[in-house]
Amino acid sequence: MKNHILYLVFGFVFGPPQLKAQDRQLNGMTFIEGGSFVMNKNFTTMIDETVDTTYLYHSDVAWKTPANYFLSNHEVTNAEYWEFIKWVQDSVARKYLFEGSAPDRKALWGHYVDYKTYNVDASGKYFVLNWDTPVDYYSYLNNPILKPIFNQTYGNYTAYNENIISEDKLSYCYEFVSSEHDLGEYTIVDVFPNTAHWSQAFPYSFKDFSDSYFKSKVYDNYPVVGVSYIQAKAYCHWITQQFKKNYSALSRKQKRYFSKDSYFRLPSEEEWEYASITPKIEEGFLPNLDIRGYIQNDEKYQANFGEIVLNSNIRLKSWMDDGAMITSKAGSYPPNAKGIYDIFGNVAEWTSDEISLDNCEIDILQYDQLKGVFYSSSEQKDSFQLYITNPITLKTHLVVQDSEEHRKLLTLRREYYAFSPADSKEEMMRKYLAFNAIDTAYYDSVAVLMRNKWRISDVNPDTSNGLVDGVVQVKMYNSNTCFYDNYTGSLRHFDHFDTMRVFYLINNLKHDYAVINRATNYQSREYITKNRIVKGGSWADQAHYLISGSREIYNETESSCKVGFRVAMDAPENPDFLNHKDKKRIKKLRLEKGLE
Repeated sequence: MKNHILYLVFGFVFGPPQLKAQDRQLNGMTFIEGGSFVMNKNFTTMIDETVDTTYLYHSDVAWKTPANYFLSNHEVTNAEYWEFIKWVQDSVARKYLFEGSAPDRKALWGHYVDYKTYNVDASGKYFVLNWDTPVDYYSYLNNPILKPIFNQTYGNYTAYNENIISEDKLSYCYEFVSSEHDLGEYTIVDVFPNTAHWSQAFPYSFKDFSDSYFKSKVYDNYPVVGVSYIQAKAYCHWITQQFKKNYSALSRKQKRYFSKDSYFRLPSEEEWEYASITPKIEEGFLPNLDIRGYIQNDEKYQANFGEIVLNSNIRLKSWMDDGAMITSKAGSYPPNAKGIYDIFGNVAEWTSDEISLDNCEIDILQYDQLKGVFYSSSEQKDSFQLYITNPITLKTHLVVQDSEEHRKLLTLRREYYAFSPADSKEEMMRKYLAFNAIDTAYYDSVAVLMRNKWRISDVNPDTSNGLVDGVVQVKMYNSNTCFYDNYTGSLRHFDHFDTMRVFYLINNLKHDYAVINRATNYQSREYITKNRIVKGGSWADQAHYLISGSREIYNETESSCKVGFRVAMDAPENPDFLNHKDKKRIKKLRLEKGLE
């Protein structure tokens, strides 16, 4: 399938949105046409980064075909997140004013209803807020009611964005409505970012970013950080409500792209990775996909990331060589071929996906599923036989490659010798050798099959109803132990270098188990939390984080000064919804990028 790389950007501006209210939610939403690609390509399987408790070493490659979608071409900025904070601040103020006002003034801030809402007064009666009345925080009637929840430092810094209401009072409610008027499940989330992470990142710095980074207007156009997955999801819920509220004011053209049922969300890992890859056109060759986000172009780095230090402690790149000490202003580096800024570096980004221990396993079959069958000719494939042992009965079968019996025994062997998180490294090695070994009694028979695979009729192994007498016996570290490929039937000696390689893979797997366990069990809570996959690398990370297949794992309640997010939205299945003018503009962009 041919991959189409198109992008259509809606009214993108960096910084505090100057667009009309109905256009703000669509600021920078970029159309990504679906296609096919190889996911989780990574050069770093053998990296030993033992100090990192979030980086995942191993990911199985997979062929993916994402559908069309919209993705924001920039990470959510401080200014955009401040709009969310200020809306929450006004809603909290209205709630307090409704509960604390005299009966004749309650109608200014809300009214009682006969169905369940998350707003309930001291008497247990439910109410909804009135958003028509502006909140004057310092009027003589409102101030006495709101003063107990005021931020005590408000007004000290005129160049700062400041929350009038105290941070611990700024909570947002996810609504999941089960019927027209009945409130279903809901979760209340504290929305203010955790700014203390800056002090942890720079404990001895003369400049403390804890107060300035999120609040100072100097950083309005920088990506918001210190936001957990739960908070990012709350932002998506809020911006969706604002979008629906302003939908009627959208232009006819915008309504072709977005339905009233559209909603903002975090991108999936698949969508994020597909948006990150860039076609690398080489004359005389098929298009390749460049999965690195840190390469230099005209001697300039294309992303904001950390140091590059060799094992010999030679520093190839310092923090400032890319032009930024910490995060950089959104859009400071060129966009990729799909029009996405800062997809690599600056801040790592939340995705909606999680990973379990069951998905974290070395493929002990050593079979690359992207290759398809071993032989291109079905006649050759059907005529090739090989030995494979049932691990339960310990009987060795002579089967036709890719037959139903062969695949059934392959699956059985993989399940029988599967690794468990509780296994020691020695137990994992024993299972690996047991899966990939065959008794020396069959060396000659295997060799005959390999030599005569084109004339199987000449081979006459000692069989009885497809069974070969004897069992497979494996001795650990036995110099006579051979590596046996259960898929191709090939045989070779399992030497010292193979042992080192497998131990390295097992070490990586044990590390991955620890990473996933840490994120899943981040802290005990009354409700169950999940881990989430974070992509892209950040201003503080080394270059191998800036590879499309690299993954970090965080708990969904965690936050960091390295992690932010961008939003996504579903798109129509058929790209024909684009009008002639849009198609012409996209074609021009493709030509400029050398894609046509």
